[in-house]
Amino acid sequence: MISWRTSFLVIPTICIFAISGRNTTKNTISLQSVLDQINGSYQIRAHNVTMFIPDLVISRSGIEISDASVKADAMEVIQDSNSSQFMPAYTIVSNETRTGKYLLHDYPELTSSINPKLDPCENFYNFVCKGWEQHHEIKEDETSVNQFTVINDKIENQIGSILKNRTKYDTNRLTTLLYDMYESCMNNVSRDEAGSGIILDILSKIKQSKNLTLLTDWLIEVYPVSLFYTISVVPDIRDPKRNMISLQPTSLYLGSEKYYIEQRFEHSMEALKVYLRKVLKFFIEDDVGKKFFANSTAEIERRIESFVKVETAVAEIQNNTDKHYDNVYAGDKIVTVHELQNNISKTINWSRYFAHIFPEEVLAAVGDLSKMEVHVSIIEAIEKLEALSRNLPGQVFADFLQWRIILNYVGFLDDRFIDARFVRLISDPES
Repeated sequence: MISWRTSFLVIPTICIFAISGRNTTKNTISLQSVLDQINGSYQIRAHNVTMFIPDLVISRSGIEISDASVKADAMEVIQDSNSSQFMPAYTIVSNETRTGKYLLHDYPELTSSINPKLDPCENFYNFVCKGWEQHHEIKEDETSVNQFTVINDKIENQIGSILKNRTKYDTNRLTTLLYDMYESCMNNVSRDEAGSGIILDILSKIKQSKNLTLLTDWLIEVYPVSLFYTISVVPDIRDPKRNMISLQPTSLYLGSEKYYIEQRFEHSMEALKVYLRKVLKFFIEDDVGKKFFANSTAEIERRIESFVKVETAVAEIQNNTDKHYDNVYAGDKIVTVHELQNNISKTINWSRYFAHIFPEEVLAAVGDLSKMEVHVSIIEAIEKLEALSRNLPGQVFADFLQWRIILNYVGFLDDRFIDARFVRLISDPES
């Protein structure tokens, strides 16, 4: 119990806690042991204090507070009014035994962001963020860094540690497949030897096929490469215990539509063209017989303009479509495959497409595909994309189809393509 007799709060014992995860029993030191090292008089000053009092008794003898919690952005021990020891971001809370002992909780991830040498009234941003910026440099092949990228890097490092220690884990079928795939991806020798062969083989297979007269045939042949739509499995919003197929607009290569339609991102579009030009030159080198890629400046520029033209058209559609941020499902609709085929997206034979990409056990469970329900996301955008695919000039459409194949696999090709990657191009000051 704490007694508040006059105008100040008396706290008999204070301890400093450095929290690590959920363990709050380690690294405990007494605040008194810190103060004992200070000669002369001192003051403890807390900044931006918040107090939570669950039990308070007022009587003639004073005010009694039980199990109070005091939070402060920072505490400062001032000695003789001329020196101070700064202890940022602590929380004083009572311990579980309610003996009147109080704890200071340290949040190192927050305190490391603050630069206590600065005056927050003069530059609040630098006061709060300068410490974080000093501890997190932007990588040479990245354009920015934030808390999300830091977390992503930590997760990637953890996954990398798991993948590099194959002998530590069971040798069941799933882990064997996982590690075999990882080791094949990391086999730079085989990747360098293959060059762009994987894509040239796909293009050759498509060229030799005589049945690819319809868009559905092309999508079946190049699966899992998609065009304007992405297929996924999502929970049924009416019954989360059930899953259903979702159809949604595919993402743009640059992510946001703003890159394609806002003038302030003009440099990014130019960098994209430079990257695509590099990629095409690698294919021209590898396509010895010039079956697909001619060493022609005019053809190179035509292919690039085709890609940019279609991507920009898709960006315009996305920008002019209501995203319904206030209600994410407002623009969605659940329809049968038959309704999808006849009323929304007529350029693709969806029953035949699903029949080719679904596993046999799924087809057996579904039965009549035409009656299967599909969750169509942002149906307005889907309808606009459908109109776009019907009205594109033949050569532009053909070029874009090839680009979809190329950019889907380009990340798995040899070091030439990896070194030329787009994100590195726009972030390198020497480019």
